[in-house]
Amino acid sequence: MNSNEIQSLFPGNLKELFAEIFCVLDSVEEIRLGVNRPVLIGKTDGEFYLTGTGILKGCNANFKDAYFFSYREISDVFMRVCNDSVYAYEDELSQGFVTIHGGHRVGICGHVVVKNHEITGVKYIASLNIRIAHEMPGISDRIYPFLFEKKEYQNTLIISPPGCGKTTLLRDLIRNLSTGNKSQQGTRVGVVDERSEISAAFHGVPQMQLGPRTDVLSCCPKEIGIKMLLRTMSPRIIAVDELGTKGEAEELVRASYSGCRILATMHGSSLEELQHKENLNIQRFIFLSNRNGAGTIEKIIDGKGTKLEMDWDVYAHHRNIGDGNCDETGALFKTW
Repeated sequence: MNSNEIQSLFPGNLKELFAEIFCVLDSVEEIRLGVNRPVLIGKTDGEFYLTGTGILKGCNANFKDAYFFSYREISDVFMRVCNDSVYAYEDELSQGFVTIHGGHRVGICGHVVVKNHEITGVKYIASLNIRIAHEMPGISDRIYPFLFEKKEYQNTLIISPPGCGKTTLLRDLIRNLSTGNKSQQGTRVGVVDERSEISAAFHGVPQMQLGPRTDVLSCCPKEIGIKMLLRTMSPRIIAVDELGTKGEAEELVRASYSGCRILATMHGSSLEELQHKENLNIQRFIFLSNRNGAGTIEKIIDGKGTKLEMDWDVYAHHRNIGDGNCDETGALFKTW
């Protein structure tokens, strides 16, 4: 990771204070800043706070030696996020975040401006959440073959509770489908990235590796984006994250009538919880959990409910899954 993208958000007087954080960015998930609040750091091994001398400490303490951010410091960081031009980022600000170079996303809270029942912006910024973009190419390599039957891609839905790696797995499956391999030719993939979490697009350009045949509509509502992609980019597969509404499902069904295949994620933990699954004609269900760490594969089943692989622990042992980004417990994201 290039830490310069994160360092550039902090004025000179704070760079030295945050030096320890910059050194461990590969394990940092988010940096939370708030007016008159301690600086909180979310890492893969827990939550920490920053002391006034730049040391990270576990959050089981009472914050008495914590560094508290001021309103002026929040304002300085916010203006750097927006490159000193808030107006240029009005559309993103109305959604509560700004994506910066490198694909990192900065969530924003403060006084929300509403006109005609629509959010038009945020002012008097009170807190920022800098979410560090991490890419994990290759984590879907062992799942990829399960998505095909007689070399034909099958409509696939990734299901899990929040925080179990749906989007990270989705991103790498898109890369694999777009790139192809020795047994499967790459195909055109259209991505509707409503919150810019899949591609981490900066000025419309994906910062994540999504493959050579992938087109992305960033910050676009799924219902609108699915129709736009069909009309303009002739995708063979349409990918979306966190399918939720009936309208989104209906647009994917219409896309399937045009011969387009589906790759999507959805919150849930069982087939019974899933809405719209029958209408979508899903042929592969991938269930994730964090039982053995984020990205634990619980099971992969087909459209008839038949499990496609053995118990994951046994499968991992016999197929030497323990190397690369997948460990012996079936958790894909070894570094999480």
